[in-house]
Amino acid sequence: MSDTDDARLAALAEIAGDSGLAAVLDYWNRQSREGTPPRPRDIDPVFLPPATLPHVTLLDVLEGGEAFRIRLVGTANVAAAGRDFTGERLEAAMSGDLLAATLARYRAAVVHRRPVLGHTEYAMPDGSHIRNLLLTLPLSSDGRDVDRLLGIFHPRSERLAQQALRNRDILAYQRPVRSYVVL
Repeated sequence: MSDTDDARLAALAEIAGDSGLAAVLDYWNRQSREGTPPRPRDIDPVFLPPATLPHVTLLDVLEGGEAFRIRLVGTANVAAAGRDFTGERLEAAMSGDLLAATLARYRAAVVHRRPVLGHTEYAMPDGSHIRNLLLTLPLSSDGRDVDRLLGIFHPRSERLAQQALRNRDILAYQRPVRSYVVL
């Protein structure tokens, strides 16, 4: 088994341990058609776990994944960011390392046409670690090109989520480590 397979299995196990993310991924898989991502109209928020809805972000894929426009932002994400970025390009919502990591994760979902689990891991001063999870699900209106992304942000720490989304995630003790796994 390769390192990639190990990382994928570990990511799937992490999702399975989170009832909200597991339900969203299961729903996405059920709506997929013969290896094709679901159409945006196939995803009905009524069937998403209510606890995940405040953490949803819906994005339009522009220029084949070179850029993204924020179509919808959940209320918890708005509260964490301190502003509603609906209708704006992604670059208006974030910058620096956070933008670069987010673009890489979103572009991986577009290119691979598969869900992507992103991690942001924070090393705390007491030696503990906190991992915020970000599930990105591709959607395709025409069955060929990914034209929308559905993101579910699951913060394990609201304070750290707020710092990240407000671009203040350069902490005095350690910068967060960001990575992702294509599922």
